[in-house]
Amino acid sequence: MLERYVPTRVIQAAVNGRETEALEALRIPWQDGKPHISCPYPNHSDENPSWRWAARKARAFCTCIERRGGHSILNVVMQVERIEFEA
Repeated sequence: MLERYVPTRVIQAAVNGRETEALEALRIPWQDGKPHISCPYPNHSDENPSWRWAARKARAFCTCIERRGGHSILNVVMQVERIEFEA
């Protein structure tokens, strides 16, 4: 059985500049924040909205994100859909 594989750089290039389309497809109301919304990640019960999408940087930031640089759109998809990178 052949495995389907797309190199990471190809995926990154495909979504570059289209990150907000992915957020909308995931039904994340990223534009509703002033500037934050409740975190869309299933494992974060966010009582005080702390998640935001920085469109200019194309990164998500939240109190639940350990890395200072935030999450890329691929990280957001993995968190919301509860999938690993390989999936």
